[in-house]
Amino acid sequence: MLAELPEWLTHEGYVNVQSRHPYSRESYDSILRRIAPTPEQDAYECLYFWVSHRDLQHEEIDYEVKIDTLEEIKGMLVENISQHYKETIELLKRCNKRQSFTKKIRNM
Repeated sequence: MLAELPEWLTHEGYVNVQSRHPYSRESYDSILRRIAPTPEQDAYECLYFWVSHRDLQHEEIDYEVKIDTLEEIKGMLVENISQHYKETIELLKRCNKRQSFTKKIRNM
């Protein structure tokens, strides 16, 4: 999917290119902005909590509320079940981080 944007295959590439060229040919709403390397950098994931339509954007508080809810539930579960909640919380944080960075660059 990122064949035409090879620099986006790494977190560093995405950040560096966006910082230098905030008016990328890929729109803010492009699903390609939601494809990112996993934290282990051995695969890619879709940051699917970041809604791609401007009118439906998550705001910072939306992420915080969802994370708080999942943290409460996670604390009531045995470790092997709570692991799923932990991973979902981490995904929410990554979605928020990429969305916030992209929004910041777009508004410069």
